[in-house]
Amino acid sequence: MATENQQRRPHLFPHNTRSTEGYTAKKAVVVKAAVPPQPRVQHAQELRTQFAQVEAAQLQRVAEQTAAEVQTAIGIQIEFESQQGG
Repeated sequence: MATENQQRRPHLFPHNTRSTEGYTAKKAVVVKAAVPPQPRVQHAQELRTQFAQVEAAQLQRVAEQTAAEVQTAIGIQIEFESQQGG
């Protein structure tokens, strides 16, 4: 079958078109931005609270979908945002 396609569409199978060239990796300059100190413990607690709220919302949706006899589950998407410039 491949031979048949080659005969009907020769432009899809070019011949003698390859060449070899050496590769030299470019050196990347990495500039690390100064990140101010973060209140990590407080942030972690806030995230846990928010995740608990998401879990409660998801459980409520599952209960509603079960009560409505929905065959396909509808989930929740969580969006994360980083700091500006981060």
